[in-house]
Amino acid sequence: MKIAFIGLGIMGRPMAKNLLSAGHELVVVARRDEVRADFEGLGATAAATPREAAEQADLVITMLPNSPEVREVALGANGVASATREGLVLIDASSIDPLVTREIAAALAHQGMVMLDAPVSGGEPGAIAGTLSFMVGGPEETFDTYKPVLQAMGSSVVRVGDDHRFDPGFRVALHLKDLTNVLAASHEVAAPMPLTAAVFELMTQLKAHGHESEDHSALLRVYERAAGTRLGETSAT
Repeated sequence: MKIAFIGLGIMGRPMAKNLLSAGHELVVVARRDEVRADFEGLGATAAATPREAAEQADLVITMLPNSPEVREVALGANGVASATREGLVLIDASSIDPLVTREIAAALAHQGMVMLDAPVSGGEPGAIAGTLSFMVGGPEETFDTYKPVLQAMGSSVVRVGDDHRFDPGFRVALHLKDLTNVLAASHEVAAPMPLTAAVFELMTQLKAHGHESEDHSALLRVYERAAGTRLGETSAT
């Protein structure tokens, strides 16, 4: 697969190299000459703009500092949206404002393109080792198609949908057991742990509503209840 990678910083650079190691063709957009030369030496090709990179690729991956940079790369002059590539997929691995993600996804959809929101956890060591965790939002079919690409960079690739399934990886009940032990020990030695206590109370709310057998990601339910909304809805209910 030919992939355009934009954002070759502390995280993006090793992520892109892992894609090369996995056998993917790579087109990069690099502002620094030394970075461009490094990737060309590894067999990648360089493009001058996001549009030029997108027009050569089957998939675009961005790993950028924040919302303005992602918006500019996606929607700015010579951005991904200006490429003549209907059906192109953009995977944004940056951590940005979710409202900006929605804005970009809607604009790309008008161009016949698809966006997956795929922020990562694991830091630079995970990026280098290829053990990042990807938390992906977007169409399930697109996710299934491109999941193998993300697995070249991460050991955990999970689609976060709005189906409210919280199959247990680690049950709330077990978290409560562990947190009880932690708080008991902290009280014994007079070591205040206010944030731990707050998490314990959130988990207790889940138990009170009958969700103790679900995964800890069910904490989403607590925040939905407090905000009077539900993931996937655009207004309060």
